[in-house]
Amino acid sequence: MTDNLKGTLWMLAAVGALTVMAVTLKHVVTDMSPWQAAWLRMCIGLGFLTPWVFRTGIRKAILSPRLPMLCARGLFGSASFALTVYALGHLILADAMVLSFTTPFWVIPLAALFLGEYAGWRRALATALGFIGVLLVLKPQFGIQDAMLIALLSALLRGFVVVFIKNLSSTEPPRRIVFWFFAVGVIVLAGPALLHWTTPTHAQWGWLALAALGGWLGQEWLSRAYREGEATIIAPLEFTRIPIAAVIGLTVFAEIPDSWTLAGTAVIIGAAYIISRTSAAKLHNPKAM
Repeated sequence: MTDNLKGTLWMLAAVGALTVMAVTLKHVVTDMSPWQAAWLRMCIGLGFLTPWVFRTGIRKAILSPRLPMLCARGLFGSASFALTVYALGHLILADAMVLSFTTPFWVIPLAALFLGEYAGWRRALATALGFIGVLLVLKPQFGIQDAMLIALLSALLRGFVVVFIKNLSSTEPPRRIVFWFFAVGVIVLAGPALLHWTTPTHAQWGWLALAALGGWLGQEWLSRAYREGEATIIAPLEFTRIPIAAVIGLTVFAEIPDSWTLAGTAVIIGAAYIISRTSAAKLHNPKAM
């Protein structure tokens, strides 16, 4: 089996796991506050990491001179996640999923502003094209749903998270970054969760555990996919989450995307594909841009 085939299989597994997380969270928030669902998801995620913390040693596992930035990453990340859960509960699955894929369009200007990484003309043009796709999905002429703006805000915050991780990854191990994401999330989301608290049923606990497991495995398998295969081959496969979400939304939730969503989705996927391809090409040949 070639490395690219291994990477492809890992990516498809990651796509499946992350889609399971989104679908289960959407199901849960039909009867539970999104803030409570997001907080419980954070608690379960922190529980998954607890054995690693004690096995590694608390000082070695979580302490760092860069604690303020780790906490900032956790704050932006947990806020983004909570807003994503809100969007899943108030939008059709296809709309929520496609708007979550606008993060690369926010990363381009944020990376230039905070990291000094300037995009070439291809990525700048793709970013502009991507925001045209966003307008098609938003359908401003028919009135913009608040949940769509919240989904976009979530993507913007996730863009900041990418910048934080880019900065932190030079000194911090991945699991320490993830630990502080969960730890900060448990703290900052506790208030909203308790204000809207309803006692979860046994079934809801099961769905939340499945969502947490799907998110954890999805990120692990995503990392393996990029480690095994070439980014130019692997990255575009992540976009399969959008049509899969549309099919699940249709079959499970009886949601039918309109023509504006379909057109905007095509533009957003195309723009994000260009960004991912040119970014991967730059890794292989820095002079390519």
